[in-house]
Amino acid sequence: MKLQNSIQKRRSIRKFKDKKVDYRDIFDCLDTTRFAPMAGGYFSLKFLLTDEKDKIKEVAEITEQEFIQEAKYLVIFMSDPKITKNLYKDRAEIYLHQQAGAAIQNFLLSLTEKGLGTCWIGHFNEDRLKRIFKIPAGQIVEAVFPIGYEKEKPKTREVMAELYNRMNFNQYGNKRMKKTTVQEAFPRVMYRGENL
Repeated sequence: MKLQNSIQKRRSIRKFKDKKVDYRDIFDCLDTTRFAPMAGGYFSLKFLLTDEKDKIKEVAEITEQEFIQEAKYLVIFMSDPKITKNLYKDRAEIYLHQQAGAAIQNFLLSLTEKGLGTCWIGHFNEDRLKRIFKIPAGQIVEAVFPIGYEKEKPKTREVMAELYNRMNFNQYGNKRMKKTTVQEAFPRVMYRGENL
């Protein structure tokens, strides 16, 4: 599947088939996170994968998302903040969340490419989640992903926001690019031996 197709096809899946998922496919998708941009080139993410039904059920309760119980696997993304905090001090938390988001997008698109479905869960009781999985206190839980094969094809969706209405040029509030001549746009370009 081409990247553009994966981007447009990706959906939040909340109904899963009762079909076994090959955990190696999930590993392949997690591996794509290594190619996301990371502050200072330091990879701060860690992952937890579980197929234990009792734990998946507990997560469904603490996230208040019952559909999670249908998932065959659950992946938890965590950030280990130590090195990033040492390097970037007050900016570290922002960088950790930004790079986690970039890595998560790689993961989501890879799942889509493999025909797997998930839903990005960001609402949870972090302390309870850490207790269930014995996650050390210093780790930051970024998100939870129930994974399975989608039960039904999602409906075609309309794009939520038109890019044109969100664009600003040169300063906030400018909705159009300034009209320029070729000379203004490309002042150093040589054309037929003449400096434009």
